[in-house]
Amino acid sequence: MSNITVSKRGKGKEKKWKWQLKIYLPETKKFFYETIEADRKEDARAIADEKLKLNQPMKVKSDSVSSQAIEDFITADLTSDDAAPNTVERYVGTVRTFFGRFLPEKHSEITKMSAITSDVFGDYKDYIVLVGRTKGWSAEIRILKPIFSRLLRRNRCTEDVYKELKKFKSPKQVRKEGIILNKTEKKLLCNAIKSDRLDYWGITYFILRNAWRIDEVCKILKDNIKTNGFKPIEIVSKVVDRKIKYDFHFKAFDDDLTNVVKQFLYNDRKIYLFANSNNKKHNYRHYEEYLAKVSQQVLGKRLTPTDLRKTCITELVASGATPNDIMAITGHRDYETVISFYSSSTVEGTTKGLEATRF
Repeated sequence: MSNITVSKRGKGKEKKWKWQLKIYLPETKKFFYETIEADRKEDARAIADEKLKLNQPMKVKSDSVSSQAIEDFITADLTSDDAAPNTVERYVGTVRTFFGRFLPEKHSEITKMSAITSDVFGDYKDYIVLVGRTKGWSAEIRILKPIFSRLLRRNRCTEDVYKELKKFKSPKQVRKEGIILNKTEKKLLCNAIKSDRLDYWGITYFILRNAWRIDEVCKILKDNIKTNGFKPIEIVSKVVDRKIKYDFHFKAFDDDLTNVVKQFLYNDRKIYLFANSNNKKHNYRHYEEYLAKVSQQVLGKRLTPTDLRKTCITELVASGATPNDIMAITGHRDYETVISFYSSSTVEGTTKGLEATRF
């Protein structure tokens, strides 16, 4: 039996209504939810009934940990939900890693799904790190949970196993100090980039002065820059272009920053402040690759845009600027985030601090 209500998400990809289905499976005595695009409620109900009939063979009770069987099930289940090919590929990759390699290598004694415990998931974390995917553990957990949720929905694993996984959390992310540049290194880097890529120099200079995220800098529109005569006095970063979802009004200009912004504001490019050669928005991934390469050549350090942000914020904090003034430059709303993730210690700062404590 099913109960259908209109989803608040409005129109779907095919310009049809999105209907949210609440479906009850008598075999498991549980509900599950699914979203279907259709013109009418009756059409959505018919599609749901047809899907249930098609998926009936997959609801056969099974406690198998066969990698191929689970891969076939996940592929069919995702495909029936019209999942994107990339999503299917990502899920299948995790299935192959967990059921196809990890369990046979590390837990060959496990032949039934019900034998999987929280200790097994803990060992899987160590396994992922051991094979060199130190940054992929959190992503693996995010994929494993919906995989086991689908297995549970079709009665292919016990609820206890899913609860063990749901309780399992990856450890808190260790804060990285990053690379903090001194003034000489900043000048060397900017001069090298300016002689090679003027547009990338503008992006680099802007981040080193304001600590904006790279994607936010690439999305600055000329139409969102307010001027007094020819002098820029405000940059509006719209909510749609920001990680922190609110409009940010940047007004902290000095003479140097004003001249740099004017240089790009009044060139031939029409839409973005730091446009590429085709007058389009820069791909920030391309900039990241370029920055890593040129910084390695010039400074012997492989930098990321985050390193530029940390350099800027560390200098702002060391300058003695108030939290409100710093956030008026960087666009943050929480000063604790600024201190916790982006401010680092420096030799000059610790020397100055120790000097103040001398007696």
